[in-house]
Amino acid sequence: MTRRRWAELGWALLAAGCAGPLARGPYPQLAPYEGWEIRRVRLDGTRVLPADSLRAVLRTRASRCRLVFLPVCIPGTRIGRQTNTLDRATVAADVGRLQLYHRDHGYYGTRVDVVVDSVGRRQVAVTFRVQPGDRVTLQALELAGTEALGPDSLVRPRLPLRVGEPFRRIGFLAAADTLEALLRRRGHALAQVLRNYTIDTIADVARARYEAVPGPIVRVGDVVVQGGERLGERTVRAQLAVRPGQVLQPEALEESQRNLYGLELVDVASVRLDSAALAPDWWARDTVAARVLVQVAEGARYVASATAGFGTIDCLRLEGTLADRNFLGGGRRLELTAGASRLGVGGPTDVGLRRNLCRPLQNEAFADAIGYRVAADIEQPRFVTRRTALGVRVYGEQLVELGAYLRQSVGTQVALTRDLRPLGVLTAGLRLENGFTRANPAVFCLVQSACTPQDFRELERRRWSNVLTMAASRDATRPVGAVLRGQQLRLSAAVSPGVLGSDNRFLNLAGEAAGYWPLGPPSRMLAARVQGGVFLQGELTPGPHYVPPEYRFYAGGPTTVRGFAPNGLGPTVYVDPNPTQVDGQLVPTDPRGVATGGTRFLVLNAELHLPSPTLKDVTRLVLFVDGGQVWAARTDLASAPLRWTPGAGLRVLTPVGPFRVDVAYNPYGRQAGPLYVVADEAGTLRLITRAYAPGAGPFLRRLRVQLGVGQAF
Repeated sequence: MTRRRWAELGWALLAAGCAGPLARGPYPQLAPYEGWEIRRVRLDGTRVLPADSLRAVLRTRASRCRLVFLPVCIPGTRIGRQTNTLDRATVAADVGRLQLYHRDHGYYGTRVDVVVDSVGRRQVAVTFRVQPGDRVTLQALELAGTEALGPDSLVRPRLPLRVGEPFRRIGFLAAADTLEALLRRRGHALAQVLRNYTIDTIADVARARYEAVPGPIVRVGDVVVQGGERLGERTVRAQLAVRPGQVLQPEALEESQRNLYGLELVDVASVRLDSAALAPDWWARDTVAARVLVQVAEGARYVASATAGFGTIDCLRLEGTLADRNFLGGGRRLELTAGASRLGVGGPTDVGLRRNLCRPLQNEAFADAIGYRVAADIEQPRFVTRRTALGVRVYGEQLVELGAYLRQSVGTQVALTRDLRPLGVLTAGLRLENGFTRANPAVFCLVQSACTPQDFRELERRRWSNVLTMAASRDATRPVGAVLRGQQLRLSAAVSPGVLGSDNRFLNLAGEAAGYWPLGPPSRMLAARVQGGVFLQGELTPGPHYVPPEYRFYAGGPTTVRGFAPNGLGPTVYVDPNPTQVDGQLVPTDPRGVATGGTRFLVLNAELHLPSPTLKDVTRLVLFVDGGQVWAARTDLASAPLRWTPGAGLRVLTPVGPFRVDVAYNPYGRQAGPLYVVADEAGTLRLITRAYAPGAGPFLRRLRVQLGVGQAF
């Protein structure tokens, strides 16, 4: 042994000797390492539960890199470095957590030993050696006092605990909560459930007993409102789902509180049973009246904001918002919004800024135009019934895109939303808009997907676009750890009939269904979705049933078919804005493909979510395959089959949702379509061929990277 090793041993013995008499708390043998940095944390021993699940319950963790939400550090500094040190109290609590987690899954008598090794100067490696106990099976389950719920044969299947299955502690506790919830839904709002269990550690069997004390049927007595002076007591009571005389239901209290939070003026709301106001002998009665206490704390009635900015393209821009969160009483919300851009160069505000600060606007086609938007929004939280809301918007705008187009429109939108919980949400809407667009032909084709003279005329003339919509949605998903479980369903219909005075005539239907299934250990999930839609009436060519580009179906991009660019599937036109001239002929050199949308579409998605081999607490892996296609009205489905693009992705967990990085492989070229070139400075288009089909390109060009935040679907 070297002199250095003898010195290290001597110092360690001295530290242990000094700490010994003074050490207090759990694991005194670890006192010499208290406060040392943790380099590694390992799990050892017999494994009966997933390692990912066991690591998730530990609070003793190794030092790591974490800058904002990314697992990185800045080299040469401690920026982003999270240093974790050994704490004996935390280690002792982790031992209890591991034992409790095993007990939650039916393993009782689990033993956990802790080993700490020095791996450097004031650095340690911590090992938890787990020896699971024997799995205990539930032998008998006894119920008492549950007569109000019906015979035991109907109650037992609703409990998360079964005779003959492992006796999980978490299931034992959940069964008591389930019985209590069932009794309260039957009107026994003061019900309690007593629970007990015994374990035979030799036979490894358990017996569980639940004794319910239902108490009396509770009816709503008086309803007392505290606070909400600006809203008024009448408005507060209108949001409540409880009425004097009715049987008190927990769901009614929850809905009442949720409705109050739906009023933006409300900052804090509480709706609860006031147990202090019960009669002294309530427990001896069959029925008792209880007071419901409603407490409301309000925020500011008026909220205003203003912003100002400068950009070389928008030049000077201003925007302001004023909101009244109790307009004319009743909790209505009125918001007025006004904004303007291109100030200093457009219209009466022109002060010559295009000659210096805003030079890009100097020779721009719409340099004299101001971009503006004014809007008024009114939201009525309770319209006729408590579960119905009304929203109305009136707006006028002029959108000016540099060197591209000018769009002017005025209109109104009305939306009626009905909460059909637990079935879902039903929405009916009406949009009335009158407007026109100005641009040269090349811009119409590249930006508005309109490439024929007939399309130009349709977009340039002032026309009414009046659409009636209906939509129904149901979200039956719930989080299970880091994944989801459940289903989502959405259906919609849009019609633009002549009876509304619309210059467009179309009718479409669309739907979407998605399912999410956890696969055992955390972070594993299978997800699938199908999307589709069809125009029962409507055409892409100008005529009485013309469908404007903004109402057509599109697919492709980070949330549909990831192997394609956004809106890159389906009918496509190609435009070359800078062709070369060879022997007096215009020859395209770099055509740009523009999807024109379609009247039918189908998208299919499947994803498999897996834990990442590294940085497991912040990253997930995803394997996926997407398929889809968009068709025009008279396109043969066989001539444009579904396009399938497989791929893989990474999910980085952030406070605002998972950050997505997906890489998809696309073996196809873009769909064949007409090819135009810009023939002159006025943007006149000249047709070169009706069936231009670019190739798929080399392998690397077939890979498409898609970025996003949130789930892909």
